[in-house]
Parts: sequence; C-alpha cells; structure tokens
Amino acid sequence: MTTGGINCFNAHTVAIELDAQTSSRLLERVQRSNVSMTLAFSQCGEERAFEVLVASADSQILELSPKGGQRFDDILPSTCLEVQFALDGQAYFFSSSTVACNEEHMQIGRPTHLHTWQRRRFMRASIAKSTVVKLTDADDRGRAIGEGAMLNVSQDGLACRLIRDVADRIDIDERIGVQFELGDKRELVAFEGRLKSKTAGGSVNTIIVGICFGQDAANEAARETLNRLLKV
Repeated sequence: MTTGGINCFNAHTVAIELDAQTSSRLLERVQRSNVSMTLAFSQCGEERAFEVLVASADSQILELSPKGGQRFDDILPSTCLEVQFALDGQAYFFSSSTVACNEEHMQIGRPTHLHTWQRRRFMRASIAKSTVVKLTDADDRGRAIGEGAMLNVSQDGLACRLIRDVADRIDIDERIGVQFELGDKRELVAFEGRLKSKTAGGSVNTIIVGICFGQDAANEAARETLNRLLKV
C-alpha cells in the first residue's frame, strides 16, 4: 500500500555488523585462501576499482597487492575505500582508508567489524525522494553533521544517501542523532542511533549509510511514533 509518501512492501535484506572475533577469523580465512577482494573508491571525481589480494596482515593494517598485473598508481593517502569479498557464497564488505601506497603494495586500516547481509526482521518502507534526514552529533549537544536523502526505514533503523564529505565526518559505530518527518501530517521522528555501514552510493561522490536505532528507553516515544506511521 501507499500512504503519506511511504511505499510499504515485504521483508528485504539488510546490512548487519559482525562481531570483532568473527570478523577477524573471516579476514584470516581470506588471507589463507588467497581470496580476492574488490576495492572501490573515488578520486578526482573518477570512480575506480581494483581486484586485490591480502599479502599480509597485523592487528592494525592489511597489506594488499593488485591482482592480474594491475598497479596501484597515484592513489593518495587517506582515500576512502569500499571493500567487498565473498566466502562460501556469502558476501561481506567493510569501509577503510589508505595508509600508504606504491605501485605494487597498498596498506589500509584493518577493520574491526565486517558487515554482511541478512533478512530484515521488520517490513521496510521506501520513502519519497523529498524525505530529508538530519544528522547531529549525539555527544556534542546536537551539533549539526549534515543532511541526506532517506532511502528506506524500518523499526530497526534506516538507510540514507549522503554526499561523501558528510559521510566522512561520521565513523562506523559512532553515536548520532537522527531526525526526519513522515506521514500526511509530516510528523517529526527523532532517534539516537549508531552508524553501522557505509557503501558506495551508486553515483559520483555519494555514500549510502545504514543507521541502527538504539533500543533504549530514550528512543521509546520515537519508536512508538514510527511504528504507528509504518502501520497506517
């Protein structure tokens, strides 16, 4: 059904964060099994991608080598990276950034948590393009971080598209305030949550972020409002 700018449909997949121990074991398997990763990034307005292998790893750094005779050329330090790989038919991904790079080797920050996909517990609602998400710093008296375009929302959280400059201001697992309006009367919904994923946004200089709403008492009123609006 469609109501108040919300198109409701059945359960879809959602990105979830794996615990640190599981993430570490998976990265060790990637290295031992010589599994290739796809590394994507944007530089000077150009979208680029490499197939890479994990040459070595420690607790802080993954050292990568290019696959198939490619070379790492002109990749700047602190470049934001989206990395994906598959094991046993399951897709995994994480965000990182370059530490150092030459033609044959690249060092990137080792992620603490990997992400993968699973079925969503709740219905997901697709939102009208005009729906804006306002992000604030939960630990700095609501200091504004920026705004994004909402893509979907459920009782668990939401996804929105941000410009890269805004996405770069927020780290994975950082606490943030989230505000948006829904329904025919454009009711305000305000949550406190955590950033759980960053993926390429499908266009130059955009990032899709996944935000998980906190399940604590502070979000109880917002959760009741959202549940009501999603069930209209």
